[in-house]
Amino acid sequence: MNNAHDAISLDSIRPEVRARSSYPRFEIDHVQHRLQWNENPTEFPEKIKQEILRRLSDLKWSDYPQFQPYALMDQIAALNNIGSDQVVISNGSSSLLRTIFWATIQTGDAVVVPSPTFLQYKMLTEVCGGTYHDIPFVEHDAGFALPTDQLIDLAQTKQAKLLVICAPANPTGTVIPAADIERIAAECGCLLVLDEAYAHFSRQDLAPLLAKYNNLILVRTMSKAFAMAGVRSAYLLASPELATEFNKLMGAFPLDHFSTVATQVALENLDYISQSTNDLIAERNRLTEALDEIPGTKVYPSGTNFILVRVGDQANALTDKLLQDHSLLISNMASYPQLAGCVRISVGTRIQNELVVAEMGKFLE
Repeated sequence: MNNAHDAISLDSIRPEVRARSSYPRFEIDHVQHRLQWNENPTEFPEKIKQEILRRLSDLKWSDYPQFQPYALMDQIAALNNIGSDQVVISNGSSSLLRTIFWATIQTGDAVVVPSPTFLQYKMLTEVCGGTYHDIPFVEHDAGFALPTDQLIDLAQTKQAKLLVICAPANPTGTVIPAADIERIAAECGCLLVLDEAYAHFSRQDLAPLLAKYNNLILVRTMSKAFAMAGVRSAYLLASPELATEFNKLMGAFPLDHFSTVATQVALENLDYISQSTNDLIAERNRLTEALDEIPGTKVYPSGTNFILVRVGDQANALTDKLLQDHSLLISNMASYPQLAGCVRISVGTRIQNELVVAEMGKFLE
């Protein structure tokens, strides 16, 4: 501290925030084969890009965008057969998750999740002063199963404010049966948040459940199946009452001109997105089969655009070797105790996937 003013400044910050580690400076290396962030390997099509740019050129850039992107909200509502007052839009699903937590979690409130799961849920719980409770997925020969009964019991016992499920699950790739989701929504006694970042890759549509359960919140992103991670656009679907409250926190101008127009045009080209998703699913299945043939691996079924593979005590050496020799990044799951000895591999291009299979085969032979 340089003086008393510095101490006063930091004392004004919530202790839950100060307790968090800061993010180090990190520069993305675009030369590397980045198969660790679950990006879509299919570049957004040039023809659709040009249509976006054409529409942008017709806009007055010196004007603010709409207070809320009402035309886009109407478009999303129509695609999901719900009202426009059930849509909340933001610049990425992480922003929507923050909004949900800020709107609901106060000091001591319980958040329940299955584990392992997306690490942001725990961070948001802690920053909001809540208490984090997790129940492990049940591992079996065919993969991982959601601990449905235990999640319901824990949510009821802790009088949870939120029960959060990544569906399909990250990092395991597990597809959650719709019947389990519906049962949890009916019995958990709290808000049920479904993070559907990877839903397109499982061909699962849970939007019809919104008509039956007003405690259900679906969070969706344009980053994965739509190959728009660099655009930063996402939306949530909920009851009109919940959406109204979340929109209060979103404030004015949640999307700029570019993100709004890009999302509108992408949603007008669902045939292309559907075909692109089908191609990626086919490549995922091909990669799964190839990885499964490598001795010493256990490949878990996936409904996402990544594959979880257990390689045992060679996981650290494998990830280091692939990065050092081939600039090939895959994710070491060592930060998840239940997944020690596992790696997660994003489905890349055919060439990238063949490189992964060949080099893993050499290393593990």
